Amino acid sequence: MSLQKSDQALGTPESAVPMLKVMRIQSPELANTAVPSQTAPVLSSALILPDSFGIIHIGETFTAYLGALNVSSSAIVKNLSISAILQTPTRKFPMPSILENKPPTTHQERKLYQPLQVEPHQVMDAIISRPLEETGQHILRVEVSYGGPDLRHAPFKQDEKMNGNTNTNTNTNNPENDNPRKLLRKFYRFHVSSPLHIRELT
Repeated sequence: MSLQKSDQALGTPESAVPMLKVMRIQSPELANTAVPSQTAPVLSSALILPDSFGIIHIGETFTAYLGALNVSSSAIVKNLSISAILQTPTRKFPMPSILENKPPTTHQERKLYQPLQVEPHQVMDAIISRPLEETGQHILRVEVSYGGPDLRHAPFKQDEKMNGNTNTNTNTNNPENDNPRKLLRKFYRFHVSSPLHIRELT
């Protein structure tokens, strides 16, 4: 699946709903790439489902697979963005990847913005990793957003205010009212333990 420009115009059909796949990778040789797949990724026993993250020790590198599958036979997943944050007992660490493609908030960002979209029966994926430096409960927070109008042409809210458009009711001139951007959040909890427990004998 290649990164390509969205050809949708304002008012086109809604986006397909992506299917999120999140798995922990245990085999280190699988963590060498983070590029979109031309075909579905090869999943093996080296990948473990989130409800079975297994034993994780401090000092290890936590590596996870993120995948967005389009199971639709005709519709396209439009304006896809997947962001991940690893929350430890004391801090939060962003885990960027090529799937993190947040909507532009300024005119300069919009000039450089290229929408991500997933064709029918295709997948877009990436690999993220972070060394584990604390024991205790950790949470992998994954946020998926998709759909909505073409973000290269949709008006910014501050522009609407400058133009005197402060009406909060449904406005047929604003495509975001008819085709809002959708958001999905998932949380994956796992425990990090210490491999050694030293006790002083008296």
